[in-house]
Amino acid sequence: FASAATIISGDTTAPAKPHPEPLFEAARRLGLAPQRCAYVGDDERDISAGLAAGMVTVAAGYGYLGSTTDISGWGAHLYIETPISLLKWLQKA
Repeated sequence: FASAATIISGDTTAPAKPHPEPLFEAARRLGLAPQRCAYVGDDERDISAGLAAGMVTVAAGYGYLGSTTDISGWGAHLYIETPISLLKWLQKA
């Protein structure tokens, strides 16, 4: 059973995504440098925020936007189509 180490909501910081501040806040709460974090997103603004924060970005082709959205142009470091793909990548990291 896993739990979230921290939760950042849309109103946690004054600027919202795609501004990187919500991601900086998450890194601060975790006691990590942003460069040591990976950010998984299912929207282009997630990837924009992650890149602006200096995090490794993972674009998910499932979730909020569904599987019909072309995520290949978002500029993420990694593109995945299933949660299992994320788990496999994390095991290699």
